[in-house]
Amino acid sequence: ADKQWAAAVETLDNLRKLSREFRAIEVDGMYYVGLRYRGVDKILGGSLEEGIYDFALTERFGPLDNEANALRVNSRNYINGASFWGLDWKQVIDIFGQVYLAVPNLRDASGWTASDRYRIANGRYADQLAGQGDYCSAEYFYAQALSMSEDQLLGPTATAVYDLCHPPAT
Repeated sequence: ADKQWAAAVETLDNLRKLSREFRAIEVDGMYYVGLRYRGVDKILGGSLEEGIYDFALTERFGPLDNEANALRVNSRNYINGASFWGLDWKQVIDIFGQVYLAVPNLRDASGWTASDRYRIANGRYADQLAGQGDYCSAEYFYAQALSMSEDQLLGPTATAVYDLCHPPAT
């Protein structure tokens, strides 16, 4: 009732150590609830891997509900997207674009949300494209980044790239 999921799971562990047979079906049901919500708490607190692990433990007692499963999928995607950080900006955009739409405030231990990562990746990919001379493609990604948040450093670059993509008619 107090939503102290970690304490509930610990209490159930202690109960199981004393007697594995005591109200086994009820205790299994309580484990399911405790682990499921502890997993949610961990994920929403930025501990994605630990929350995913709790969901795996939950599945020992029954299938995950749609909400918890969606949170697990988005957490896995977040971790996957972060693994491409600084290596493949387009891949980061593709992955975090999905996470951002589903759970924009999902974050990892760094504190960066899916929204932050998606916005920053759009700017970095735009920088990469502009550096390759693909100004019109870069313009799109700068616009994506700036539509999420004003950026004093990105704005002037985005304007310059826009001008290069749309030169005045002579």
